[in-house]
Amino acid sequence: MWMPERIRQGGPLYLAIVEVLAQDIEAGRLTAGDRLPPQRALADHLGVTLTTVTRAYAEAARRGLLEGEVGRGTFVRSAVNGPDAATLPIDLSLNALMPYVHAAELAGRLSPTGPLSARIQSLDYHPPLGLDEHRAAGRAWLAWRGWDTGDHAVAVTAGAQHGLLVVLMAQMPPGGELLVEEVTYSGLKQLAAHLRLTLHGVGMDAHGLRPADLDTACRQTSARVLYTMPALQNPTGLSMPLGRQEDIAAVARRHNLTIVEDDTYGFLVPDIPLLAALVPERTVVVTSLSKSVAGGLRIGYVAAPARMRETLASSIWNTVVMASPVTAALATSLVDDGTAARVVAWKREEMRARQALARRVLPRLSADTHLASPHVWLPLERPWRSETFAAQARTRGVLVTPSSAFAAREGASPRAVRVALGPPRSRERLETGLRRLVELQQDVPRTAAVL
Repeated sequence: MWMPERIRQGGPLYLAIVEVLAQDIEAGRLTAGDRLPPQRALADHLGVTLTTVTRAYAEAARRGLLEGEVGRGTFVRSAVNGPDAATLPIDLSLNALMPYVHAAELAGRLSPTGPLSARIQSLDYHPPLGLDEHRAAGRAWLAWRGWDTGDHAVAVTAGAQHGLLVVLMAQMPPGGELLVEEVTYSGLKQLAAHLRLTLHGVGMDAHGLRPADLDTACRQTSARVLYTMPALQNPTGLSMPLGRQEDIAAVARRHNLTIVEDDTYGFLVPDIPLLAALVPERTVVVTSLSKSVAGGLRIGYVAAPARMRETLASSIWNTVVMASPVTAALATSLVDDGTAARVVAWKREEMRARQALARRVLPRLSADTHLASPHVWLPLERPWRSETFAAQARTRGVLVTPSSAFAAREGASPRAVRVALGPPRSRERLETGLRRLVELQQDVPRTAAVL
C-alpha cells in the first residue's frame, strides 16, 4: 500500500501530497487499480491532520487521479495516458512535452463550466482579435514573462503557428524577403514557402544571432523584417544574453527593422528577458499555450504595436475568422486560476531533468545549449549526413529531425540532427532512445537501402 516517505514543504501540505501522488503515478510506482491507504492511516504516517489528507484525496479525485468506492476504499484511476508501446518508435522529433502529471486534471476541465449565459455567448461570432477577457489573459501571460504589453494590440490566435502566419501576412508583401537565423524553426520555413517569401539566413554563434552579420544582411538585402527566437532557439537550444539582445536591438533601430519574436519556449527560462522589452515599438511577440500547457489547446497570443491592430485583425479574419471562443475561454480560466502556472512549473523541472539526462548519455553536446532547453542539437562526425543518420535512426526505432528541415538556405545543412526530449512518457523511455542514437553514431553509415 502506498505510503510516501516524506512530503516536500513550501506550500499547502494537501497540494504537496497530491503532487507526490501524481509523480508516483507518472513514474509507474502506482498503477491503475492500486489501493491507497485509509485517510487516517496516511495522516498518522505523515504526521499531518486528517483534514489535510481529506483535502488531498478530494483534490486528487478532482484532477482525475483517484476514484473512491463506498465500502471498498480509494483507488488509482485508469491511466489517462497509456504507457509507450514497445512496438512503436521512440519519437524524439515532435518538440513537445505532454503534461503527464496534470493530464487528468486538464482533461477534467473540458466539462462545461461558468455561467450558462457565458457558455451560450461563446457559441456566437466574436471580434477577430478576441474578447476583452481572452486578450487580457494574453496580456497576463506575457506579464508573467516579465513584459508589460503597454499599448500593444493583443490578439488571440489558433496557436503560435497561426500567430506567425497572420503576423507575416500583416507585415510582408508577396514575394518579400525575410531575415532569419541560419538554422531556423522548420514551421517558419513552411509558412515562408506558402507565402512565397525569400529567406536570408543570418550567421550565429554561441549567443545566437551575430549582430555584425545581421547588419551586413540589412545592407545587402531589402529585407526589413527579422524573425528570431531569442529564448531557447529552435533547433539549437541557444539563448541570447542581455548584452547580445542590446546589440541586436541597436541594429534593428539603425535599419528600421520590424522584429518578430517567437517566445514559444520562453516559459522554460523566466530569467531570459524578452527582446521586445528593449525595442517594444518595433517588436511583435508571438507565444502560445500549446507547448507550455497542452498542445490540444491551440490557443496563442500575438502582441503587436498598436499601428498593426487593423492589419492583424484582417489577417485573422481572412484565415480562421476568429480563434475558437470556446477554447479561448478554457485557456483564460487556466491562466486566471493559476493552473497554467502549475503546469509550467512541472514542465520546467521535468525538462531540466531530461536535459541533464541527455548531457549524461549523448557525447559531444554543445555546452552552450541552455540547461532548460527542450531539445538538443546533436552534431555528427563524417561521413554521416543528417538525412542518412535520421533515416537509419528510424530503422532502429528512433525518430529525429535532420538539419535540412531547419536550414535557411537549401544545400547548407549542417552535419547535425535535432533531438526533442519531451515526447517519451518516461525518462527511462527517453534514455533508451538516446542510447540507440549513441550506438548508431558509432556505426559506419549504410549507403544502400536508406529509408
